[in-house]
Amino acid sequence: AGVADVVRGGVVTGTLWRGGGGLGDVLRAAGVLHVAGVGVDWGSVMPVGVVPAEVPTYAFQRERFWLEGEVGGSGIGSGGGVVRLGDGGVVVSGRVSLGVGSWWGDHVVGGVVLVPGAQFVEWVVGAGDVVGLSVVRELMVEVPLVLEGLGFVEVQTVVGGDGRVAVYSRGEGDGDDSWVCHATGLVVENTDVNSSVDADVNAAWPPVGAIPISVEGVYERLADVGVRYGPVFQGLRAAWRVDGELVAEVALDDVGRAEVDRFRVHPALLDAALHLAALHEPSGPAEPLLPFVWQDVVVHATGATEARVRMRVDGDTLSVILTDLDGAPVVTVGSLVLRPLPDRLPVKAVRDLYTVDWVDAGRISRASQVGEASRASQAGDASHAAQINHAGHAGEVSQFGEVGLGGVEAALPVWDCAGVDLADALVGVQERLAADDRRWLVLIPDGQTSPDAAAVWGLLASAQTEHPDRLVLVDTADPAVARAAVAVCGEPQLRVDDDGRIQVPRLVRAAPTEDGRRPDFGAGPVLVTGGTGTLGGLLARHLVREYGVDDLVLVSRRGSDAPGVDELVRDLPQARVVACDVADRGALAALLGEVRPGVVIHAAGVLDDATVGNLTVAQLESVFRAKAVAARHLHELTDGLCALVFFSSASGVFGSAGQANYAAANAYLDALARQRRAQGLPGQSLAWGLWETGSAMTAALDTTRAYQGVRPMSDRHALALFDAALRTGQPALVTATLDLRPQADPSPLLRALLPPDRRTAAGDTPDRAAAMRARLAGRDADGQLSGLLDLVRGQTAQVLGHSSLSTIGAGRPFKDLGFDSLTAVELRNRLRTVTDLSLPATLVFDHPTPAALAEYLRAELFGSATRPSIVDQLAQLENAMAVVAGGGDEFDAELRDDITVRLKALTAMWGDLRRRDDGTDVGGRLDDASDDEIFQFIDSKFGDS
Repeated sequence: AGVADVVRGGVVTGTLWRGGGGLGDVLRAAGVLHVAGVGVDWGSVMPVGVVPAEVPTYAFQRERFWLEGEVGGSGIGSGGGVVRLGDGGVVVSGRVSLGVGSWWGDHVVGGVVLVPGAQFVEWVVGAGDVVGLSVVRELMVEVPLVLEGLGFVEVQTVVGGDGRVAVYSRGEGDGDDSWVCHATGLVVENTDVNSSVDADVNAAWPPVGAIPISVEGVYERLADVGVRYGPVFQGLRAAWRVDGELVAEVALDDVGRAEVDRFRVHPALLDAALHLAALHEPSGPAEPLLPFVWQDVVVHATGATEARVRMRVDGDTLSVILTDLDGAPVVTVGSLVLRPLPDRLPVKAVRDLYTVDWVDAGRISRASQVGEASRASQAGDASHAAQINHAGHAGEVSQFGEVGLGGVEAALPVWDCAGVDLADALVGVQERLAADDRRWLVLIPDGQTSPDAAAVWGLLASAQTEHPDRLVLVDTADPAVARAAVAVCGEPQLRVDDDGRIQVPRLVRAAPTEDGRRPDFGAGPVLVTGGTGTLGGLLARHLVREYGVDDLVLVSRRGSDAPGVDELVRDLPQARVVACDVADRGALAALLGEVRPGVVIHAAGVLDDATVGNLTVAQLESVFRAKAVAARHLHELTDGLCALVFFSSASGVFGSAGQANYAAANAYLDALARQRRAQGLPGQSLAWGLWETGSAMTAALDTTRAYQGVRPMSDRHALALFDAALRTGQPALVTATLDLRPQADPSPLLRALLPPDRRTAAGDTPDRAAAMRARLAGRDADGQLSGLLDLVRGQTAQVLGHSSLSTIGAGRPFKDLGFDSLTAVELRNRLRTVTDLSLPATLVFDHPTPAALAEYLRAELFGSATRPSIVDQLAQLENAMAVVAGGGDEFDAELRDDITVRLKALTAMWGDLRRRDDGTDVGGRLDDASDDEIFQFIDSKFGDS
């Protein structure tokens, strides 16, 4: 339905998606409502996984958001092509997406957008044509291809020299190990395999004796069983039954007709022909059916926009012939086996499960602890440095040397955090960061095993992110051991075991294996803390739908008064909503005594973000209480049979900037889960990345862009991650979609997942910061400033996720561009890397525009430039006017008028300077005003003109 059909007097008449409109119609209708002031639930309007693009932040900022280069025909699109293989085969590549203008969103099965089976045929036929193998002898579509979000999915169709064919996909930007095989088969030469169908131009149509079958309501009935087709795919026009066959007419709509030349046979036309099978039984199909095995498929003619269909149905197997209006063959399908929709559609969940692995990075000689260490310390023996072989790429085995415990990093001040209270740790790091610029060695013994020590570790990891090179975290109680370890390994976080082995943390992929530790959701009531929130509601529905939970207790501080509870309870009659502050031990004990749950999922929490320097003890305690204190109570108050699943956050693993309090709380949860497992108790902590669905906790975040290497993921993908995580049985997992593209300065945690850096040839070791200085050193002050302004704007665009620096105005305040404490720290860290300057965390607040920040960087790199005084500039203006008076320059009337207006404005500004608000004479004011103040006043009058 179009806009006129769904909007009448500002009232929506039914559900937009079920109105039959495609994505474009739905968005237009929703846009009309939005502009008219009607609230629109955009999450329900958008197809599954669609992420809104960032809109311009001010007028006249224009950026194209159309995603170009969809796969068509053989699969060749922009960003794709054909590669011929040595064995005579070929690889044909391209991309697909749900971008604006795409019609893929019109093919929804089981609530998700699936690439139709007819498209797999089109890809394989196209690739086979390249090598002269144009008949699809067999094609088995084993794994449906799900489209989510607006990003591209790369597709490859590979045909070997022997005709074996396979279709693969991966998300754009994913690693080489992320390809998924969707379909396999065989293509052969066009010999006699169903290669010809005699045209019968004299045959009557419809056939003699055909009995009409109504097609009215067929797409509504299909939608009732979970197959929803938009306009592009609603091609069934008429149908008949005759002599044991089904016959029909199918046609493309205007959208399909406009692009029919991109395909051998448009997938929507072939797919529409298959819809005829829905009329085989009067009541229609009982469940969604997908094309599974195609055999003997031949494309006889291209360019068809409408066709006649003949189909024979034998159980779950079809044979299909499409002809044009003259009866000449278009496509023949020898047989096609259908199968029900798989219970669990494929996602990349397993690839987004990670654990923290501590890998070897060197060794300390314990024999040197006595005697040699003392002698080396007294002598300041620097020769120890020669005994160190630094670790190579993370996870690789290297031959490490040993180092004694003395004379290494002797001047590095040590801060012993053994037993330090979390609030004292906050005050302590604030004092040390403010006092001087020294690098501190922080001892946090048991920082991975003790929940309290882990909380301090998480807090200080965030401080590390905000203040690089100021803190080194070492899991040991011995300062001498810590100093030697830092000498061996220059990483920001490390630990030393009893044998002197130095280890550093790396994220590695978790093994997707079943180990029997999955919670038993039938062992009793399932209690979800934070259960009435956005994510709690998603989880509750998932537990009922996927695990059959029939006794669900949703707990929150507001209980039945929380927003959206009425709808949640209507959807889930299995659920009870209870008001309880789970951080209140007495209230929680009473609740647990009443409910006696078999599984508790702790998803409650709050955010109160601030950089470490501005974080208050009150903010720290409120965030820690809701997440960590509540978890401790659950641990202490439940028996050994109750399984605990903690919803943690990747902030506790990465040490997120601006979230030191939240990082501390979640690091506590991860350590508590590991502690429970060591005690033989059931427990698991899932350190979540960013979900695309906004919640009260993430309302201030832009859930369409990556933060510190963590990319947003769809709700469906996150819930699939939840399922996969439970199957692993690992006590602590990172459940997040990571940005694993090559990076200039990656987090050490990611080094085992990223491609190894290529070795730089001897004698050619570029220093990025030095190269930048050298490039700018030969320019004058204005050239240096221009280069640095481009640098600042470019880095700002990358932080904000803009496609180019043209969207970043030199004079736009960072706060107007959407900066917060997280993005401010990220920009500071980027600029620190490329300039090699020690920059404060308050950088963008101290220098609030890209232009001001570029001037600051120029002064830091090259020294302050002498700015011409206002008298000098007036002299330049007088000289220019003299040239004009002498006839040296010609001006048209419009330009003369403009100059006149500007000179009058300058005169008026001079008058303003002569009049002080307090009545004093102008002389004193002018004497007191600096050149910069006068220039600022001029800028306020003239702006950027």
